[in-house]
Amino acid sequence: MTTKTTDTRGTANLAALPSGAWAVYTGLAPNRRGGASALLERMSAMGFVPGAELLVEVNHGRGPVIVKIRGARVALGRGQAQQILVGPPSAAGTSGRRRAAPALLAGDR
Repeated sequence: MTTKTTDTRGTANLAALPSGAWAVYTGLAPNRRGGASALLERMSAMGFVPGAELLVEVNHGRGPVIVKIRGARVALGRGQAQQILVGPPSAAGTSGRRRAAPALLAGDR
């Protein structure tokens, strides 16, 4: 399985999103140490597949980030959350209660 790790326009890392924000998993950030394959395998097993919508349930700016993805509640360490790239939720299939994080709506800065 491969993931997009080079084109990060319009994305943010999961750790940057506030509680209550909806986003779509897009892939993993480039890893300087080359250990992305083990993390990719683990994330895939937990439901992090490209295009999957997720809700940030808890993010207090430090400590774990808790997300709901594909019906599962997953707690991630901050370091893992910083490697996960997300984009704005898709227009198709989103309800009025879903909102993108402001960082994702702003685009490239």
